[in-house]
Amino acid sequence: MIHHVTDKQAARVVLAAASDEAYALPLAVMLSSAAGQLAADTPIDAHVLADDLTAATRERVESSLPPAMTVHWVPRSAAEFADLPRWGRMSLATYHKVTLGSWLPPHVGKVIWLDCDTLVLQDLSALWGTPLDGRTALACRDRLVPSLGSSFGVAGWPELGLPPGAPYFNAGVMLIDVDRWRTRVVEQRSLAYLRRFRDRVWFWDQEALNASLAGDWGALDDEWNWPANRVALGPPVTGRRRTPRIVHFSGDLKPWRITGTGPFCAAYEQWLDRTAWAGSRPQRSPADLLLALYARSPARTLLQPLERLRMRWLRWSTIRAGRSPEPDA
Repeated sequence: MIHHVTDKQAARVVLAAASDEAYALPLAVMLSSAAGQLAADTPIDAHVLADDLTAATRERVESSLPPAMTVHWVPRSAAEFADLPRWGRMSLATYHKVTLGSWLPPHVGKVIWLDCDTLVLQDLSALWGTPLDGRTALACRDRLVPSLGSSFGVAGWPELGLPPGAPYFNAGVMLIDVDRWRTRVVEQRSLAYLRRFRDRVWFWDQEALNASLAGDWGALDDEWNWPANRVALGPPVTGRRRTPRIVHFSGDLKPWRITGTGPFCAAYEQWLDRTAWAGSRPQRSPADLLLALYARSPARTLLQPLERLRMRWLRWSTIRAGRSPEPDA
């Protein structure tokens, strides 16, 4: 049977994300901002893997969204990832990204993946319409890890025969050819990588995807995955000033945990107040105030080597203890 695609169907934007209870609030903010930035007549589908999200929480998220967005919940547990590497305070739910080819419906051939700690500031239609040109995914280069052979890159690059100078991407925002993801068995190869190199893995699903998609991804302009702590917007490009389209609150300074931690915190709170969590603000302890000052300080650039040293110690200490702390709420 031939299905004729209408203009309205062609304009439909499809998102994918995963959340547990700890990330329900930022999930609502991310989805609300994504829907709110689209043209009023653009429909949007969100396929959200719900890792132990209660019915009440799902209803609360749905009540935060405009009618143009339809949420499709996919119940699944992170218990299947119990044998995968985990250190620090990262939840095993992060690995649901790797398995998206299994839990997205068969008819979904293309999707925009968004981490819950992102905030959409411009219309996603431009990203949705970007041609993949035969590649499995498009993503932005990572500013912390420039290449596969860098510190915190792909630990197993020598064994896999990967070029150490090949670029490394941040997996928080991706445009994905889901059909190609499935046929190239990205899920199976990524999980195999994680199990083979489990004691050497740094950035969990992101590292595994960089190993599996090496040479098979294309670079997006970094406006599509802008680090929230990056204040300088850089020089004009082709006659315009570069501005973020999606802000990514990567790292430990999350705006729903510590307020006032960067230049995009006010924008985040504006979108937060459009959700069912309106008015919610984290309590500000003296330690949090110091962290907020540190996040805005130019000294943070100079102290990044210490942050990396702390990360190395946290990984070493939690692996040595044989377990990780409970994820932050």
